[in-house]
Amino acid sequence: MLAKAMPHPANSESWPKPRQIWQTIFRCFLVSLLASLLSLPLTTGAIWAATDPVPSIYYQNLVELFSRKSMSVQKPSALLVEAGYWQSEMVIFRDATYGTEIWRLTNDPDYSRHNDSINRTPWNCDGSRLAFMSSRYVPGEQYDGQPKWYIMDPDGSRFRRLLPHGVSKASDIPPYTTIAPWDRVNPSNIYFGYYDGLYKVDVSNGDLMTLEEALPQTGRRKEICTYLSEHNRVMVNEHNTYQRDGSFFPNVYMIDLNKAHGAPGRLIQYSMHFSIQGVQGHSISNECCFHDLMFMRTADDSWQLTYEAPEGGEALMFEIPYDGDPDSIRIAMTGYDSALPYYSHPFWGPDGVRVIYFGETAKGAENHGLQLRNQRTQTPIATLIAGAKAGGGHNAWDGYDPNWVFAAPSVGEWDGTIVKAKTDGSSAAPFVKPYSRINGGSYDYSSLPRPAQSPDATKVFFASSMFQTADTKVDCYIGVVRHPYPPVNVRVSSLSQNQVVLAWDRPQISREIKGFRVYRSTDSDSHFLEISPSSITEQGYADNTVSVGHAYYYAVTSEEHSGMESDYLSNVPRANISSSSTNWDNYRAEGFRGWDTAPPGPITSLSVSQLSAGVYQLTWQGSVDNDVRYYNIYYSVAGPPACTQQRLIASLRSIATKFIDWQANPGYAPFYGVTAVDRAGNESLPRHFPSGDSDTTPPAPTRDLR
Repeated sequence: MLAKAMPHPANSESWPKPRQIWQTIFRCFLVSLLASLLSLPLTTGAIWAATDPVPSIYYQNLVELFSRKSMSVQKPSALLVEAGYWQSEMVIFRDATYGTEIWRLTNDPDYSRHNDSINRTPWNCDGSRLAFMSSRYVPGEQYDGQPKWYIMDPDGSRFRRLLPHGVSKASDIPPYTTIAPWDRVNPSNIYFGYYDGLYKVDVSNGDLMTLEEALPQTGRRKEICTYLSEHNRVMVNEHNTYQRDGSFFPNVYMIDLNKAHGAPGRLIQYSMHFSIQGVQGHSISNECCFHDLMFMRTADDSWQLTYEAPEGGEALMFEIPYDGDPDSIRIAMTGYDSALPYYSHPFWGPDGVRVIYFGETAKGAENHGLQLRNQRTQTPIATLIAGAKAGGGHNAWDGYDPNWVFAAPSVGEWDGTIVKAKTDGSSAAPFVKPYSRINGGSYDYSSLPRPAQSPDATKVFFASSMFQTADTKVDCYIGVVRHPYPPVNVRVSSLSQNQVVLAWDRPQISREIKGFRVYRSTDSDSHFLEISPSSITEQGYADNTVSVGHAYYYAVTSEEHSGMESDYLSNVPRANISSSSTNWDNYRAEGFRGWDTAPPGPITSLSVSQLSAGVYQLTWQGSVDNDVRYYNIYYSVAGPPACTQQRLIASLRSIATKFIDWQANPGYAPFYGVTAVDRAGNESLPRHFPSGDSDTTPPAPTRDLR
């Protein structure tokens, strides 16, 4: 079937006249006949439509993205950076196995990954930004293959490279940086180690970089291997790969950010040569080399240390006090004591008391699995996942939800998945299929999923190589675990015949919540419409549009910085206004779902212009509805694309009006469709290019499945 002729880029609604169409068809026939006679591909004349190609192997029903997997075209990076921001690379899709909402954050033929260490969250303290590394080509710079640090908003927007300034060495963050820990209090501050000290970058102040604390031994490389403590203290260590013969022992520097520069206790320094003696399985000579160190989230900011012998890691782990007092060091776990079972990838919960790990409840218990343990009393609490299903892998409990932990098993029935488990032992199940290390051949350590939690544990961050050509390259992904909890105790704080004033409390877990949305129903307790003009940060709202003789039902939801909104309503207070009296009651408990089932209006125009072979720019005017969360872009070479996951190529935040598709098939004319998706997951009818073709059935809702 012939593709429609490409309209002029300046006017996507204009089409050739009938005589021109017949002339074009005749020319195409001649070109086709000549090409077939000469056994040459069609590369000149009109571009023909194709039968939609289906890759022989593809994952997550993302057929179109997999047809682009070869990355055979050069990425036009200069086109994709505007005013310092990269074009959003987000794609929001459904896990084909478990139905979970997944966000693909990055799309580059080189690797993009989060912190170069396990179990370290890339989110800042309020979930408003993400930090990660990418070795992508940077326009205007010579490519060196070294990772650079980037940040983005959690909806994929404002994606930019960190470009610190303010000190002479601030041309870039050092490529050897292990992780980029965020401040526990200030969402704008991120920290890095240099040879001469600890540096802070304020990402809200033009990436201003300042020396936070000068450190001695300037000839030794400084790095940060752990997140900040719960009390906003930074642990900086010296790099430990100098000499493994016992001639070099790293120093540890503790900086208390709560204290002024030069104040007593601001800086504590000690050597990691603790001379721990009399412990079975430990050698003092190994104290020059550590495998991992990490704050334990305890009240006293103690930390955990594992030593790495040249022939392999020691089968024990130590708890080190904040001040490094060697007399207060104790054994956290050991492979030689039945009371202290060996841990694999332990991670502490927000209470600093409970720890999860892969292993046994006690040495020789033969009950391997994901365990929950009270580390203070050294007693097992529960086996969250039996070893037959998940016997080893990486864990995540770096958020502030005490009820849920994540794990990426590498052994057992659930190998190759990401699992969520409830800490009371009542529930555990896979919810993400990451498809990591699926390309064969060599692989990078970062191609393991290595999950990390967002602050409220509403999302899991993981790595995957499924859209790369090699497992040495990965992209960054997010899986949605749950939506934010709505506020609690919604109530009427003031009531008159012309005004209803509401008040509410934040939910217990609410670090990522940026604001609230207020809904009202006037004819029942189910037909709710939003009355707040936008997301509001206050914990109250005055409705001045009431009148005598009506009952009003109110509900409130929470909205994250990511754009995710509560998927059920708060409790519902009812205000009764009559000519003689006013009163209110708590009409319904929280939990009502499905209050919004109407799709948003479609975008109002769509035009496409070709920038070069296989590169097209789409522009549109957004939906008139104010509850749009993002726009989906679909692509095909065989006709107007169906609005299904198979044809999905991008998902852009609600204020976006432009997208450059740089991976279109250069041999065929493109067909695009753009839809609007609201916060409730309803998707609009598509606007197609070329125009004139439009579906009449709305796509299925994209709400997070349970």
